[in-house]
Amino acid sequence: MSARFSEILLTALAGDNRCAVCGGAVPVSSQSVEQAQNLHRAGHLERMDPEGVRMLLLLGSLDAGCGVAATDADGRLRVACPPCASAGELVVAFEMTA
Repeated sequence: MSARFSEILLTALAGDNRCAVCGGAVPVSSQSVEQAQNLHRAGHLERMDPEGVRMLLLLGSLDAGCGVAATDADGRLRVACPPCASAGELVVAFEMTA
């Protein structure tokens, strides 16, 4: 039996779907969500490491205008929502998605 899409996302995000600065929700591009859904329908998403799924959505947040924030205590990238992102964080986001 395949895992539910929502369960995979909850495991992958583990609270990291919030702005690293204000703690508010961050946007994710529709293309990133669609790609994750397509991978799930094909049976590939549940075989991905949770960090890989999180990175897929993190890149979707960068595409949606978020900036790259400081890493968390475990060294994982975090994002800052568009209103909180500094100019430098937005430059790094652009470089990562260009």
